[in-house]
Amino acid sequence: MPYLIKNSADVWCVQRKVPEPLQAAVARVLGSKKQTQKYLKKSLGTKDRREAVNRRLTGTPYRPPKGTPLIGVLCW
Repeated sequence: MPYLIKNSADVWCVQRKVPEPLQAAVARVLGSKKQTQKYLKKSLGTKDRREAVNRRLTGTPYRPPKGTPLIGVLCW
C-alpha cells in the first residue's frame, strides 16, 4: 500500500513527500532543525494493517492520548 510505513514501535504511519519548492517553507513552519523537510509523517495509531488502510482511506484522525503535549503533532 503506497505511503503506509511502520515506525520503530510497529505502529503504522502515513508518509507523504513534500514538493521540492515547499521543503524549506515546511521546515520553517514546523520548526525543524534541518533546512528542508522532505517528508511529512503522521501516526495512524494502530498496529493493525487493515485498520491503518481504513484510517488512511477514510481520513479518520488519530487523536493522541489525553495529556500528550501537542508540540510536533501534525494535523492533516
